[in-house]
Amino acid sequence: MAVVLFLGAADAPQARDGYQFDQLYGHLPGYAESAAFVMVVAAVLCTIITVVVVHGWDLGTPAGRGLAIVAVGVAVLSVYAWMRAGYIVAARAGWVEPSTHVFDVSTELALVGSVLTMLGFTWASIERFFMGRSQRRDFAELYQVLVKQRWPGVMRESWSALVPARQVSDRASEVLDALSMQADEDGLPERGRPATPESIARWVCTGESGGVGVDGLRPPSGTDTVKWVRAVGKAFEVLRASGEVELQR
Repeated sequence: MAVVLFLGAADAPQARDGYQFDQLYGHLPGYAESAAFVMVVAAVLCTIITVVVVHGWDLGTPAGRGLAIVAVGVAVLSVYAWMRAGYIVAARAGWVEPSTHVFDVSTELALVGSVLTMLGFTWASIERFFMGRSQRRDFAELYQVLVKQRWPGVMRESWSALVPARQVSDRASEVLDALSMQADEDGLPERGRPATPESIARWVCTGESGGVGVDGLRPPSGTDTVKWVRAVGKAFEVLRASGEVELQR
């Protein structure tokens, strides 16, 4: 319908660009109806998307926070579309004099809305990337000692994975595999005293298990593997930094 209305308009001189075209001819018969129709469709669509996203986001997750940014961006775009549609209809009906002010303001809104929408769609990936780097730093020293120096054979072929969460999960699993290998070499019993991140870190440093068994090396029930390895890694780093013990092996 928009194409039919546009092609049915009277001939008009060429404009330098789309912005100048809107200024000069957007309020004229044919062009106004076409532009108003497009803007109303965009405004309704953006408004619906905003309402749906607002009811569906979860600010506790990276994807949910990304959707929140998308909602703001699309809301700004809906304001842009409603503003342009309202002006075009009013100018076509003769209720207001043709002016460039609405186009100036709405162009800025379109830029802001587009940037926010693009940022929202990429937010989850950006946040997961930096979150993954932060999580890996928590057990980087433990990984260097336990996996790279002692048990490099447990390393997995996933360094080129594009998903940061997958990389972090694989690195944490490698640490658990290396702990199991170390437990076999040290002859730890299958069952032992309840382990803490601090006791595991001390055993890795000194070789003194303190009664910890193989079952204590695994994450407790309900604890995420990455969270558990990060806790052990932090305890290992603190123990090394304190100078309380020396790395014995």
